[in-house]
Amino acid sequence: MLPPIINMKISTGILLIVFTLLPTVCAKAQNDSLRRRAFWGASISAPGSSPGATVRRVETDSPAARAGLRQGDVITQMNGREMTDSITYAATFRAVRAGDRVSLRVVRQGQTLNLQLVPTPLAHETVEGVDVTYGSVVTERGHRLRTLITKPGGASGRRLPAIVFVQWLSCDSVEVLNNPSDGVEKTLRFLASKSGFVLMRVERPGLGDSEGPDCSQSDLQADLAGFRAALVALKRYDFVDTDNLFIYGASIGGALAPIIAQGENVRGLIITGGFAKTWYEHMLELERRRLELAGRKPAEINDAMRGFSEFYSMYLNQKLTPAEVIRQRPRLSALWYDRPAHQYGRPATYFQQVQELNVEAAWEKISAPVLVVYGEYDWIMSRGDHELIVQIMNRRQTGNARLLIVPKAGHSLDAFENQQAAFSGEGGKFDESIADRMIEWLRSNVKSSSSPR
Repeated sequence: MLPPIINMKISTGILLIVFTLLPTVCAKAQNDSLRRRAFWGASISAPGSSPGATVRRVETDSPAARAGLRQGDVITQMNGREMTDSITYAATFRAVRAGDRVSLRVVRQGQTLNLQLVPTPLAHETVEGVDVTYGSVVTERGHRLRTLITKPGGASGRRLPAIVFVQWLSCDSVEVLNNPSDGVEKTLRFLASKSGFVLMRVERPGLGDSEGPDCSQSDLQADLAGFRAALVALKRYDFVDTDNLFIYGASIGGALAPIIAQGENVRGLIITGGFAKTWYEHMLELERRRLELAGRKPAEINDAMRGFSEFYSMYLNQKLTPAEVIRQRPRLSALWYDRPAHQYGRPATYFQQVQELNVEAAWEKISAPVLVVYGEYDWIMSRGDHELIVQIMNRRQTGNARLLIVPKAGHSLDAFENQQAAFSGEGGKFDESIADRMIEWLRSNVKSSSSPR
């Protein structure tokens, strides 16, 4: 089985397509050629152990309802592609844009039906008192990516401090402010609505309205190119104070943030749930914690870790796909819980490129202040990595980095009763004080030449 939560987003092979229509006042799109992502009006779970995506819920008078989809239907084919697994399903769904005609083959109570669905545009984000602008950037790889910029409403005639958000690993959109589902997404909404800062997000290739290869095939370098293009674009807006640019990196974004900051005039960085050691070390620590929380016996864990050490060495350092590792070492096959050439929805190449990063070296070059946030019950990333970041930074300049341990918080910044609950992802609640403390830190590090609202 897959671990229940990996790098911020749910990754159990369940992909839910569910959107709520909201008014689009306060949101505007710049003139670009990006086609709007699709609104289906249905909740659909991706294929699990058997082929076919199951319709869980259909909203009244939605495109899905008008197409004839019903709760319990199993979608076996979409636009001619068999829905054999979660990656194929997700990639096919993400490729659909508003106005496209989608051909569906559906099994309903043993009967096969052919349906036609035409999705409408997904509603734009809206935040009370905030202007939301939809734009785009073109990366050095030629990918046109969607950008989303929020700024305080009515804040005209002056330059404002700004934040670039560097997101999680999984193939989830950053267009989340309308319906935030976890603590990080709710933190983003708080930053947009309460900080007085400009907030810049950029969709990665193949996500949201962005063009380029699907996220399941896109590599780390394509992601980095998008983040860098977003930072360049942000500095060109006349309402942005370029002397007060901050980077907020969440999950794997916490490791990418210092890399993106190289050579940039960055005023400060916030990290939540990141890592600093090699990805190989991180994965071994993660697998041990996963097995412990899953209730495996110590002797079993010890044996498994010997196998994982060999598996990840071949996968990450020798650059083999998981399937190639298993082909060469069949005895390791029982350890592998993901796809033959993918992990957590991303291609093996992505993680091999992450392994090549020297995150500690990147931190050694950062002179700006850093707020390092770690949840007490974060089982995905280690506290030791966060303490290491602070040590590296304060070795250069005492007091330059601050470690904030959030009691009971999991990787997503939601609070849980204990680490076991954080592992299962059940019953999490968001504590607004986390966002308040981040905003307080941001404001305290703004140069006097610019002040938030």
